[in-house]
Amino acid sequence: MGISYDLLFGAMSTELDTPGDRNDAHNNDLKKLWGNLMKSILQNIVLMSMILLVASCDSGVGNGLTNISVGVASPTNGLNGTVTKGVVSGATITVTDATGADVPIESGATTNADGTFKVIFAQAAIAAGYNAPLTVTVDAGGATAMCDYYVDGTNDCPVGDGTFAAYGSTYTLEAGLVLTGTISSVPTSSSITNPNLTVDVTPASTIATSLAQNAAAGVTLSPNRTALTTPAGVASTLTATQATSANHQILGLIQMMTGVDMTGFNLIDVPAINLNNLDATTDAAPDASYAVLAFSVGLFGLIDGTTVTNVQTALSALLGQMSVDANGNLQMSGANLLKLQTAVAKGIDTVNMALAAHMTPRSAMTSAVDVAKTQKAFLATIVGGCDSTDTSGCVPIPSVSVAGSTTGLDSTKVFIGKLGTMIGRLTATTGAQGVGTSPSPTEALGAQIDSVKGVSSAVAGAAAEQFKTAVMAGVASMAADGDLDLSTVNQGVTGTLTRATDATTGAVTFTITGGTSTATDGTITVVLSVPTGARVSGAELSAGSADTPLTLVASDASGTLETFSGTLDAKFVDEAPDSGLSELHLTGSITTTADADSFGVTADVTGITGITSASSQPMTADLSATLTFTGATSDDISVTVNGSYGSETQTWSVTAGDASGSPVTLTGGVTHMSGADSEYITDGTVYATFQIANGNTLVGPDGTGNKAVLTVGMWSATATPTGTIDKNGVVTYSDNSIQVLPSF
Repeated sequence: MGISYDLLFGAMSTELDTPGDRNDAHNNDLKKLWGNLMKSILQNIVLMSMILLVASCDSGVGNGLTNISVGVASPTNGLNGTVTKGVVSGATITVTDATGADVPIESGATTNADGTFKVIFAQAAIAAGYNAPLTVTVDAGGATAMCDYYVDGTNDCPVGDGTFAAYGSTYTLEAGLVLTGTISSVPTSSSITNPNLTVDVTPASTIATSLAQNAAAGVTLSPNRTALTTPAGVASTLTATQATSANHQILGLIQMMTGVDMTGFNLIDVPAINLNNLDATTDAAPDASYAVLAFSVGLFGLIDGTTVTNVQTALSALLGQMSVDANGNLQMSGANLLKLQTAVAKGIDTVNMALAAHMTPRSAMTSAVDVAKTQKAFLATIVGGCDSTDTSGCVPIPSVSVAGSTTGLDSTKVFIGKLGTMIGRLTATTGAQGVGTSPSPTEALGAQIDSVKGVSSAVAGAAAEQFKTAVMAGVASMAADGDLDLSTVNQGVTGTLTRATDATTGAVTFTITGGTSTATDGTITVVLSVPTGARVSGAELSAGSADTPLTLVASDASGTLETFSGTLDAKFVDEAPDSGLSELHLTGSITTTADADSFGVTADVTGITGITSASSQPMTADLSATLTFTGATSDDISVTVNGSYGSETQTWSVTAGDASGSPVTLTGGVTHMSGADSEYITDGTVYATFQIANGNTLVGPDGTGNKAVLTVGMWSATATPTGTIDKNGVVTYSDNSIQVLPSF
């Protein structure tokens, strides 16, 4: 990651060499070795940036009826959950089965003060059995809700009568507001004792239920329909397939709006979040909870005070804009999606505001800001409608992948979900906020690289070269054991050089204590400090320690620009042809003005041969470097680069952890070719393959086109693409559905 590493490593790897070990040409080879290592690191960090540049579930299955027969009546069979728009208290709950028939309730038909409910079915219903899917209907009209939408702290949640409730206050919901949620299947008491399942009811689950009910009622959800409204009743039996499909469609819509990977979740049991009461429990909730919350909160932004006056009319208007394409994907016009994305973006902002106040920022929601920004820019380019008179502007929305599915399309959706999660964690951990004029993730990484490069290579190299020259001159002048003040050799250098001979083995050790070297070039000053360093002839060299690290500090009139702190170790074998230096290891951390937090670096060069003055063979070495980033969201990032000196092909891996212990790892490789680099990134199943030509132009894997190609397995000319990614981060799947990742 940068030129100053190159200079530090290149100079420090020779600074304690004794006379005669290397001639100048082979000292240059050592610098070239380190230079190539650091160039590899820099290239692969830039590669990650390029990859990010181009990238910018309901688990229920089954069809038909599920009959629940209970051999022994249990008074605790039922459903529980939370109703949120924010927290809704005092609302009335009813439950219907697949045919629309009421399921009698013994108790729990009203939501509690915190929005929770626990419905216990009547004994007669339990004894008779009931048919799933089950739909929970919440009559929220006249109930009390907590305002969880922020505009200015006063005029926040539209009440529906032209007035507003302030964020965090309670208000009365409009008459006629109905929220729903549908559970696709319910286990029998023979498999689960006293089944009591979760159905969290939100505006998102309400839209999904309406889509499923329309499908059951035989409504053709095509753009050419004349109207689509929530049916008063179900005309025919609702199936698990219809309920599951609708859940997947809305999960896909939420993933599109927020960028949060919703794979593997069921819409109605994503843990509910009370935005006005964040605590340890909500801290442990998955990112999906906050994505559903941001979507639901943002629906307030659709209320315009004229045709859309309250939550109910907002839900009805949104439902009327939706249709389903021939591949089963939900679709809307670009213009209507832009309105929805603008509203959801406000919900994302509100969620992030609450998280910041709670001191628990989440990388997924930080990244969601960038997703919304990128999505709005993309949707603004879509012209045309998606209705009975014009379908030219229809935008298919990818449903989330089916849990456990191994189809190429579903596997590709899983890969893109991982890539989006990776981008989000890189965003948060590298310090980019993506709000307004704040830098995007790649800009943050780029700023770190530029900061390192911006620390004048000449002055950093001068400091290291000055120190090395003084030490080697001192070593040459010391024919006997003793101490030498290095300032007498060069006034820009301080420290004591000590020579000691082992009485038994005769090995000579040169030790440095308190070493410094200062160099200035224009406005940049670099101070290299080597508190401790030792070289035992024919064995090892070390510089710095855990307690007294080697440091390189660059500064100008504004203050410190960059600080490296760490240790350097080198191993040697007998001073013989093609031998000598065999390993180099460096471990430490660097802090730049581009990132308030330090990031770590570990670099290893092993298997070094061909660098002695007597060698006639080309130099060889195995290179490995790991960069680690730790951010405020506990999403630790580890970037590992591997390769061989002089090799045209190198590999890397990136692991992004998170506070919940769900790390995501992606790997990749690059092959340097004439005029272009062939590159890939993969999760082990799906590969995104492309070329970067002339340093920054995206080209397809076959050298044509301008998109990365997604395939199951390594790309080949005969592989069947499952999607593409363009330079703006627009993912187009093989079923023509579209997803937008943050573009940088």
